[in-house]
Amino acid sequence: MTPKKYESVASHEQEPRLKTSIRPAAIEDVDFIFSLDEQARIASIGQGYSPERMHEVKTDITEKLVNPRYATEIIMCENTPAGMVMSDNEPDPIDPSNIVIPKDGTIAMTTEDVADLLSDKAGVSNRKHILSLALDEKYRNQGIGKTAMQELLAAIDPQESITITFDTGRNNVPMQKLAKYFGFTLVGLNEESDDAYGGEKIIGVWHRPSIAELQRQQETRNQSEEAEIDTLRQSLDEI
Repeated sequence: MTPKKYESVASHEQEPRLKTSIRPAAIEDVDFIFSLDEQARIASIGQGYSPERMHEVKTDITEKLVNPRYATEIIMCENTPAGMVMSDNEPDPIDPSNIVIPKDGTIAMTTEDVADLLSDKAGVSNRKHILSLALDEKYRNQGIGKTAMQELLAAIDPQESITITFDTGRNNVPMQKLAKYFGFTLVGLNEESDDAYGGEKIIGVWHRPSIAELQRQQETRNQSEEAEIDTLRQSLDEI
């Protein structure tokens, strides 16, 4: 069965019509998180989990909630759970050689671009991989995903340099649009990873230098400009 496309989202310029906040997830949220996962599965392949598989998925969610490697937050709207964000704070590196650039022109990247974006950035002190950003069906198309991503990025210490990656189904256009709105670069399809329902996954990357790194970059530019001025002066003196 061909995976169905996710529904389009409204413009990310709109503000959420509901009061939105984020809180850490608790064990009591396992059933809610599972319901979001199952909604995505039904949207993709048209069927939910079997009872046996349901138990396995809930067990996996529970293990991630108690593992400090993972950070899971519940998106609240008017004091009601509306969605969740789950991140891996110790992600394995993504091998650029496993990234395939689609030939349909949807991603304007070269293999050199991909290698640069996924390489170790000098001074990076923190890495994060977004495993899931999901909203309950009732709360989609209201700007809530945008608010959740804003809070996720705003919580990052400006003193730290960070690289955030994510992967999402090739058909999940809303997530891809949201990521690009916040400056993520879509780099290609990950050959090593299919989504949970057998579809292709697109990788996105976002890098933000620390304040110290930005200062070093500015100093380097200043030094380069001064060197160019000195060279120009010497040339003029020789005339």
